[in-house]
Order: sequence, then C-alpha cells, then structure tokens
Amino acid sequence: MQPAAAQETGETRTVVVSVHTQKGQQVNGLDASHFRAKVDGNSVQILSARYDTSPHRVVLLLDVSASMDMSREAESSFAEELLNWTSPADTVAVMTFSNSTVLQVPFSTDRSAASSFLNSLKVPPRHIKHAPLRKTALLGGLDQAVSLLSPPGLGDVIFLISDGGENASKESRAKVQRR
Repeated sequence: MQPAAAQETGETRTVVVSVHTQKGQQVNGLDASHFRAKVDGNSVQILSARYDTSPHRVVLLLDVSASMDMSREAESSFAEELLNWTSPADTVAVMTFSNSTVLQVPFSTDRSAASSFLNSLKVPPRHIKHAPLRKTALLGGLDQAVSLLSPPGLGDVIFLISDGGENASKESRAKVQRR
C-alpha cells in the first residue's frame, strides 16, 4: 500500500492480512481490487495483493493477572481457536504476563505443548488465593513478545488476549511503540 503523501517519495508499506470465511477457511484468489485502505484518514493505493504460503512466527500473549481470573476459560478457549487457525508450517510460542512475563512454550510447529498449556489454564490453580497480588504489566508483556520476534520478519504476529488493564509495567508506552 502506498500512502498519498508518500507516493511522491516512493515510500511503500507492506501489510499482511489474512482473510477467512466464517467457518475459518482461508479465502484465496483475492487481488488488489478486493481491498481498500486509508492512512491517517486518507485513501491510499493498494499496489498488489498475493497469497502467501510462507511460514510465520506467531506469539500468543496471554494476560494471567488477577483481573482476568473470571475470564480465564474464555481466554484459553479463544487462544486455542487462534492456535487452530495457524498454518501447520507456522511456529507458535505462548507467553503469559502478570507482574512479569514468562515464555511458557517456545517456538515450535508442534501444537501439542501449546494446546496442553492452554488447557491447563482452564482450571484455576488452587494456590491462587495465596498468591501475591497479580498485577498487569501489559506493556512489559508486549515488549518481551516483540523481543522474542527479534529480528522481525514479514508476517510475524502477536495475538494479545487481555482486558487491556495496565498497572505494573516498567516499560513506557513510548518505548514499546518505538519497537
């Protein structure tokens, strides 16, 4: 896609999109005429569109802070659904965050470890009552997920599942946005 203001300088941007039916099947045969885009409210020209079969890196970043306890089963089920939508060639990692960020499942094309971990989240741990207050370091989680994808590749994606709260990060919003 080429923003109108950037057309004079020849600057282009690549945007990766994934189009699926309501049943989760990928839609093939789309070209540039099937898409519209705007940057800062201005229409931009779509230069091309192509079907990409290359493998990608996917990070499932899950909020396990106390504010998500009542949504844990839904969070886990949604993450499992995202996992099932990935291509078998994609490598998937699972990270969680509350006060800090933990890599739970490293990048792999084998979905069994990720699926097993996600299923374990559906049953709240018995020690939750005694655990220290689990705050939400959302920006810290995002920063760590971006680091895991370093150096970045075309089609890398972070799926963040959270209530959007933030009350514990040491990283600033500006720092994370620059990355």
